[in-house]
Amino acid sequence: MDVISSFFNAVNLPATVLLILVLFYWSLVIFGMLDLGVFDFDWNYETSAPTDGVPDVASASAGFGGALKAVLGFFYLGRVPTMILVSAFALIFWTATVSTNLYLNEAAELSRGLLLWAPIMLGSLLLTKVFFWPFLSFFDEMATNHSELENTLVGKMATVTTSEVTETFGQITIEQQGPPIVLNARAAAMDRFAKGEVVKILSHDSQSNTYLIAAVGGKK
Repeated sequence: MDVISSFFNAVNLPATVLLILVLFYWSLVIFGMLDLGVFDFDWNYETSAPTDGVPDVASASAGFGGALKAVLGFFYLGRVPTMILVSAFALIFWTATVSTNLYLNEAAELSRGLLLWAPIMLGSLLLTKVFFWPFLSFFDEMATNHSELENTLVGKMATVTTSEVTETFGQITIEQQGPPIVLNARAAAMDRFAKGEVVKILSHDSQSNTYLIAAVGGKK
């Protein structure tokens, strides 16, 4: 019990809370209450700057945007799904925080914990990057295959597999030879589709990675 209670002392609490939130997220995904890619964004945004050579707020913003994009790219955001990265970081950060405080801050002093926080955070980020480095080709290939697949799914029929599909929530499944294709789906305003209903895919939104669906009637 002393070990478990130490997870919730002041010096370990932030890392413990982050890990609990990640576990809660995955429990919602497993039970179909949250989309797997809900926190995936297009990190490869573009920024523009004036071309007249006059420094101003816009050029400063572009410089900041470029630096931010470089930092995000360094940690593979945009190549590896966001929540997979965050989940790995949360586990590494929690393990490193608890272990470091156990050996270097046995009294759980907050002042010493704050001094240790920055190197633990940086080390955890770098360890997360190193962990995913061997798997980058896999994630790149998966992204390419998914992009090619998106172009072939519009117009196909699918079945609602979550409790419902609304403007903000839902998943559909396309049955095929081999594993079924599970997609995040959205309904048009005022539409709502129940589990088991057969729908037609109208379009794909690359920003949110969701598919707009419409009714075709009937149930499987």
